[in-house]
Amino acid sequence: MKIAICDTDTALSCKLKHILYEYSNNYKLDFFVETFNRGEQLLSSQNNFLLIFIEYTLDGINGLETAKEIYSRNRSTKIIFLTNDTKFIFDAFHINAYCFIKKPLHENEIKISLSRLFFSTYIN
Repeated sequence: MKIAICDTDTALSCKLKHILYEYSNNYKLDFFVETFNRGEQLLSSQNNFLLIFIEYTLDGINGLETAKEIYSRNRSTKIIFLTNDTKFIFDAFHINAYCFIKKPLHENEIKISLSRLFFSTYIN
């Protein structure tokens, strides 16, 4: 299962990647996680991601515009926005954002979002 993280904060991307791999090990899921720090990099990837964690305030093309382009290419990709700013949430409904996670990241919130996505239930 291919997952992308697109965030300008390298430390946050590493933390999230660690959480994802730990989660995949715990639930016997096969994750391949790739990180990007610009929307343009993500859009140029040849991978077809099932799930994308994306920051709204990216350099260059912002996260919302990047997500719109991804959604136009593949409507089955689930997009989780990572943000400090919730002002754009209503704009993201047009691209069917899966959910929003407010920064700073909390491991349990990530795991709950993943469990809702993969198992349609909460697993703690």
